[in-house]
Amino acid sequence: MFGLGFFFSFGSFLLSVVLFLNAVLILNEDRFLSRFGWSINSISEFDRMNDASIKNKLIYSLKVIQYLRVPMIVINGVVIILQLIFG
Repeated sequence: MFGLGFFFSFGSFLLSVVLFLNAVLILNEDRFLSRFGWSINSISEFDRMNDASIKNKLIYSLKVIQYLRVPMIVINGVVIILQLIFG
């Protein structure tokens, strides 16, 4: 049902997701995001109660993604080993 090309494209997709998550995880809130007003501290008390804006949702999503650091270390190790074995 699925050809070999499907798995190569699916593997490329997973690799791009891992690389994107790595890029998001290295964004430091204090050093980089606060310059542009994208830190949790920059959200006013009124905005915290009304979380309807896209910016607030993205800020909270970036904060939640930070908890994936330890699992991403393991996932990066698996990806590196798979790349070494299968090329």
